[in-house]
Amino acid sequence: MLDPKTGRMQNRKVNVDDEAFECACAYMIRLEREDFEDAKKLAKLAAVIKVTPEQFRAQFGYVVGLK
Repeated sequence: MLDPKTGRMQNRKVNVDDEAFECACAYMIRLEREDFEDAKKLAKLAAVIKVTPEQFRAQFGYVVGLK
């Protein structure tokens, strides 16, 4: 996956109109701001990676625009 000349990742083009891409997006878990605002959802997500809700928010809050 790394370009031996540059040491960087090679770009891969993806057909975003393809059914496989659409299916992958449908199964993908995406964090939403509401996940951080709902204490029960946040606790469940944090439990999956065995951290506290506060640690989860600190580590992943930037994804939804939290600081």
